[in-house]
Amino acid sequence: MKVFIQNEAGSSVKRCHNEKTLEFLRTAPVSRPYPFPYGFVLHTTAPDGWNVDCLILTKRAGEFHGPEAAVAYLESHRDRGLPAVVSRTG
Repeated sequence: MKVFIQNEAGSSVKRCHNEKTLEFLRTAPVSRPYPFPYGFVLHTTAPDGWNVDCLILTKRAGEFHGPEAAVAYLESHRDRGLPAVVSRTG
């Protein structure tokens, strides 16, 4: 599984990309820094038409050690008024 990390842990700026072409589009401020690396799984399509979002879970926020890090998918239920669910893999 390959992921594209849009936002590094600790970043207070959201980097926006076209998720299909990976073209950089813009940046936007976020209210809190990202605690973990955040991005999306390449070559996937979620029900909303975008790629499946993911974050890299590490033992400590801000660390990313490549293949041994676990990937967590964010399953969004916003359309049903429910919070996002994190499913851990790896």
